[in-house]
Amino acid sequence: MNVVHTLKVIAQTLNMGEDLSTMLQPVLEKLLEVTNHDTGWIFLIEDHRHQLVAHHGLPSGLEHRSKLMCEGGCWCKDKCMNGQLKKAANIMECRRIERARELGRPTNGLTHHATVPIFAGDRTYGLINIASVDKNHFSNEELEVLETVALQIGAAIYRLKQEEKKQELARMDERNRLARDLHDSVNQLLFSVSLTAKGIKDKGKDTNVNEAIDLIGEVSSEALLKLKQIIWQTSTEELEDGMVAAIHRYAALIGIKVNVKGDGNVQLPSKVERNVWRIIQESINNCSKHSGEKSVDLHFDRDGFNWKISIKDFGCGFSPQDHSIFSGDGFLNMRTRAHEIGATFNMKSAPDQGTVISISIPLAPIEQNIFRTKKERE
Repeated sequence: MNVVHTLKVIAQTLNMGEDLSTMLQPVLEKLLEVTNHDTGWIFLIEDHRHQLVAHHGLPSGLEHRSKLMCEGGCWCKDKCMNGQLKKAANIMECRRIERARELGRPTNGLTHHATVPIFAGDRTYGLINIASVDKNHFSNEELEVLETVALQIGAAIYRLKQEEKKQELARMDERNRLARDLHDSVNQLLFSVSLTAKGIKDKGKDTNVNEAIDLIGEVSSEALLKLKQIIWQTSTEELEDGMVAAIHRYAALIGIKVNVKGDGNVQLPSKVERNVWRIIQESINNCSKHSGEKSVDLHFDRDGFNWKISIKDFGCGFSPQDHSIFSGDGFLNMRTRAHEIGATFNMKSAPDQGTVISISIPLAPIEQNIFRTKKERE
C-alpha cells in the first residue's frame, strides 16, 4: 500500500466531508489498511464526555452494544483531558480491554494500544486508538503516520465547527429576514384590514360598504399570498421532487412563468443544492417585485467541469451605478450563498434591458466525492 497515496485519499475524504459521523469511518479503515493493523477506534471528546464515532475490528467483547466503549472513563481519555497526552503514545494499557477480560468477554488477545490525540491549534477534539494482536511496539514511522492523520482529522473538525458557526449565523440572519418580511408585508396588510373593518363599523347602518368589503377581501388575499411565500422560502421539503419541480411550484405561487432550458436536476450534496435553490428563488422574487415582468428565462448548462445557471428577466432593469441594488439584502444573500459553495456569482443589468443573474458551480470536486462514496458503499 502506498502510504503517500493513502494519506492523499484520507485528506480528500476529510476535505470534502460534511458530516463527521460518516467521514471518519472510512478514514479509520484506510488508516488501518496502510499501517497493517487489526483494530482501531476514534473518540471525540467534548465537555469531558466522549463519543465513539468510528470503530473497526473490535473484539466481540468490546463491541457488545459498544457499552464498554461508550461508558465510563479510561486512561487514554484521562491523560488527554489532563493535558498529559501531547503526541502519539507508543503503547498504553487499556482499561476498557481489562474490563472486558474481567467480565469474561473475548478480547482476541488485545492488551495494549497506541493512542494519538486529535488536535487543532490549542483545542483537543478527541483520540485515535490503534491496536493489533500481540503488538507491543509501534515504530516511529507508524507513529508519524498516525500523527499525520490525527492532524488532518483535527483540521477537518475545526473546519466543520467553523462551518457550523457560519450556518448558525446564517440561520439567525434568515430569522431576522423573516421577521422583517412579516413586518413589512403581512403585518402591514393585516393592519390595513383592521383599519378598513373599523371604518365599516363606524359607518353603522350605512349600506354603502361594498367597496370597503371588497378591499378587505383583496388585502386579506394578498396577505395570505405573502404568508405562503414566506413559508415556502423557509421550508426544508420543497426540493423533494427535484429542483425544476420546486422552481415551477414556487413560480406559480407568486404568479411568475419560468421558461426552463437544460437539465436542472443534477446530483448535488444537500448544502450545494439548497444554496443553488435559494439563489434561484431570490432571483424569481426579484423579478416579481422589481422587474415589472411576469416571466423569466432559466437556463441550465453543463460546460466541462462547471454547471452554469442563468436567470434572465426582460423587465425595467437598473443602472450599474445604482449602488443601492448591490448593498441590498437580496443581492448580498445570493452572493454569500454562492461563495459558500465555491461558485462564482454575477449580476448584469441596464435600464430597460432587464437583468441577468449567472452562477457557475464547479462540479469536479463534487462528482469525485459522489463517486468515492458510491465506491465505498460497493
